[in-house]
Amino acid sequence: MFSKIIKKSNTSYNLKEFSRYIIVSASVFFLDVALLFTLTEILNLFYLMSGLISILIAFSVNYFLNIRWVFKNRKYFHKPLFEYFIMILISIIVSGFNILGMWLLTEFLNVYYVLSKTIISLITFIIKFILRKNILFSF
Repeated sequence: MFSKIIKKSNTSYNLKEFSRYIIVSASVFFLDVALLFTLTEILNLFYLMSGLISILIAFSVNYFLNIRWVFKNRKYFHKPLFEYFIMILISIIVSGFNILGMWLLTEFLNVYYVLSKTIISLITFIIKFILRKNILFSF
């Protein structure tokens, strides 16, 4: 009986955590796309360069919100530089898929670059949550 309550509690907390992750990710995604659009359309940067810059800025905002609001448990709470490094590593790997996917969709399928970004970001959203949750934010 007690183990069922604990599991239910953990499930409830995981749902709360995932809900917060969705809110943060959606907010940061809109920031990312706004920066991408602004850098490309207004500042006339190449869309892949704009994508790289927007991802780096969005990453920093996302990291801060993740450690402050989304995830309660942090494996490396007492090693914040190591934690940040691992978060950067995860983001670099997943961002590589993001940029590659955006390039493939835009260049070969002629998908508008903002739509390409949206499609790829939905896929990488799930990948990042799984990696971050399992590597950094659970015991």
